[in-house]
Amino acid sequence: MIMFKKVLKCLKNRDWQYTVVEENEEEDKVIFGIQTHHSKYDCMINVFEKTKQLSVVINFPQTVPQEKYRQLSQLLILLNSRFFSGGFEIDFEDGELRYRNGFFYGINGADLEVVEYYIDSSIFYIEESYTMLEKAILGD
Repeated sequence: MIMFKKVLKCLKNRDWQYTVVEENEEEDKVIFGIQTHHSKYDCMINVFEKTKQLSVVINFPQTVPQEKYRQLSQLLILLNSRFFSGGFEIDFEDGELRYRNGFFYGINGADLEVVEYYIDSSIFYIEESYTMLEKAILGD
């Protein structure tokens, strides 16, 4: 619960509107939206207290058409190889494209700066890749 409070504090410090959608012993979850240079993104942060894990998930604004799954999968392999942590994934049931990043925060938790870093780096990676992904999804 302490880590989740740090997540909420981080979002409050940025004046980002958010909704807590789950809060229990297993998992704490908050959703929020952000507007960047390229697009508006739906985001989610999960905190798993039992396993001491935090994940940041950012959904890409366009879904991937089924006929482009193979092409996009190859591009995501190349993009993911550039990242130190986290990576893109496609949900093959609905074509949702997202960037997921996370870490184990251990018994002592993590400082607010670490939480901010994982949020910021996730936004950075999806923004850096935006034009290439959009072209691959919408192009011929």
